[in-house]
Amino acid sequence: MDKDYLVVPIGKLKEKNKPFGSDPTTEKLIDIPQDMFDVNSIAYHKRYRVALLSSNLAGPNDNDIEDYFNSYLPPDVEYKVRLRPIMRNIALEEDL
Repeated sequence: MDKDYLVVPIGKLKEKNKPFGSDPTTEKLIDIPQDMFDVNSIAYHKRYRVALLSSNLAGPNDNDIEDYFNSYLPPDVEYKVRLRPIMRNIALEEDL
């Protein structure tokens, strides 16, 4: 990382299908009491003004992320954060 990059993890509260933990004494599966999140990350390069968004289907989508960032702006501001896709890669890479 350097001064031109900003990386922000953005999560959506996981309310269904939470994974289980293991009780170390009984070795039985137990509910995990902590909140869990499905996380996407956004990496922004300020010189090129380009963002890379990692995607997890259960995590927040690009509209959720726009709404989140725009919630910090005053309602009467002349500009809004907008994510416009310039490239999309949905392939799973496999190292050989």
